[in-house]
Amino acid sequence: MIAKIDEKKMEELGRFLDNISVANDLLEKLRELELSGALDAGLNMAYTAKVLKDMLNEEAVEKLGKMASNAMELMSSFNESNLESLKALVSRLNVANRLLEKVEVLESTGALDAALNLAYVTKTFKDMLNDEALDKLGKMASNALELASSLDSTSVEALKGVIRRADTLERLVARLEDLDRTGTLDVLVNLAYGARSLKDMLNDEALGAISKFVSIVIESYPAVNEFLEIAMSDVAQKVMRAVASEETAKALESPPQVKLGNLLKWLSDPEVQRGLGVLMILLKAIGKQFS
Repeated sequence: MIAKIDEKKMEELGRFLDNISVANDLLEKLRELELSGALDAGLNMAYTAKVLKDMLNEEAVEKLGKMASNAMELMSSFNESNLESLKALVSRLNVANRLLEKVEVLESTGALDAALNLAYVTKTFKDMLNDEALDKLGKMASNALELASSLDSTSVEALKGVIRRADTLERLVARLEDLDRTGTLDVLVNLAYGARSLKDMLNDEALGAISKFVSIVIESYPAVNEFLEIAMSDVAQKVMRAVASEETAKALESPPQVKLGNLLKWLSDPEVQRGLGVLMILLKAIGKQFS
């Protein structure tokens, strides 16, 4: 054996002796693996890998290698905190499944896209507005929610009725604005305060008397209105102007005595004749009313 050892083998033997401690450590590790059964498991995995390599082509083997590499890389990135989070996630897989089912329903109905768009709009508004404006919007939303929570079924129906009559309310508000602009609204309010003060000042008996007076005025309004229409007619105006004229007033201060000669003289006057004709027509009309 010494004769067969040349210089090259002597160098290899020297290197082996230099690494004898490493070999011992390796043998110890192998011994521990054998005792724990890990060596057999590793050998079995090696045989399995060899069988898979013989069964699969190079592309499939390359894909499996990448998958194993990614899995090892993923496992190496987990620390103790991540493992605890992963355990918690696994324990809540049923909740996650239900949540995913809800998300699928929202996506199928288009509600998920609407919610995402709303979130984008909200983010855009947040970027556009300052903190004060956002605070005001938040208060407005809070007030709206508080108002909505205070509405019962009766209030909701009443609110629906108001909304149905929005055009009437718009016209009413426009009228109130006109009254306010012209000062009429203040006059009406003052009249209302005056009526309330008058009611507080008067007793029930006085209010009853005033009510009767107002009732009589209202009941007699048609007759008064008819009388005013007649009094304002052209015929009545002419009669009243004739009676109230300055010439008639002076003549009535010293009316002349009627004698037969004066009567015949007046009857020859065209104006007297016309006046007598008017009187005859009026007498006929009055007689017709009493017939």
